Amino acid sequence: MPSTSVDHRSHRRVEFFLVPDRREQIPVWIFKPADAVDAIAGLVMNLSDGGLQVLSAADEAPSSTAYELQLLLGEDETVPRFRGGVLRVWTREAATTGWLSGFRFEDEHSSAEDFILAYQSATPTRRWVRCLLLPRA
Repeated sequence: MPSTSVDHRSHRRVEFFLVPDRREQIPVWIFKPADAVDAIAGLVMNLSDGGLQVLSAADEAPSSTAYELQLLLGEDETVPRFRGGVLRVWTREAATTGWLSGFRFEDEHSSAEDFILAYQSATPTRRWVRCLLLPRA
């Protein structure tokens, strides 16, 4: 079977997830913007006081301590991204394919945290949000 040039890319621009929802799994795609192809694509699955859980793909387990979280609210490159500094507290293999990581916000009420709070209270049936994790030094 011939391989394509896409198979040899070191960084994929599109990530695919199967998100558990009640008794089924919903397919979700994350399109990375051109300026963030090295970022870890993920889904914010849960938010609590000062922290959040992010599901990332199987080949991209977060290993750094500090990240910038950017929320992706659309596929257009020009859509503004809500941002916030987060620190990784733990990472474990998820029941579905991938990694589940716990993060805590560095600053109270970053634009990312405020958006997730407002979004989740307005949309209780769909609680996840697409995101990027960019390692910080």
